Amino acid sequence: MGILDHRKTWHFFVRADDEQCLQAFHQAMTRPGFKILAAKWTVEAGLVPVDLSQKKEPRPGCIATYQGRGGLVGIMTALIGGQAQNEEQNAIGSRITFAVSPDASDGRIDCSMWLSDCKSSRLGFIADARFFRSSMNTVEQQLRALDPMLTVDKG
Repeated sequence: MGILDHRKTWHFFVRADDEQCLQAFHQAMTRPGFKILAAKWTVEAGLVPVDLSQKKEPRPGCIATYQGRGGLVGIMTALIGGQAQNEEQNAIGSRITFAVSPDASDGRIDCSMWLSDCKSSRLGFIADARFFRSSMNTVEQQLRALDPMLTVDKG
């Protein structure tokens, strides 16, 4: 895992159907659990744009919207306040998009995930990026549970 992985488009090549992949993303983003870097997300499913030029047709997917820190870190942020709370507030509303390609190759479908809207904090760094990476890694774990032979390309 690289420190700037959240800035890349992640392609998952998985032996599963569209619905299973969308459910895995939804579960990864909304399932409560104890994690040090827990984040709170709302997820909407539908057709999602895959490029800003709109040359490509929208694909089935989900958009997760960041609602803030969760778990123990969320409680600590609220108690500490200050810069940590400012960073969290700056990040709220950031989005991660997950799209499923209609084309399958070699029995695997291509699911893509990227940070589609983010807020920056100081010096151009993305606010709460470590929470985004943690959530993106959880998506990879969920997809790997569907297909242990999952391949991932972060480019």
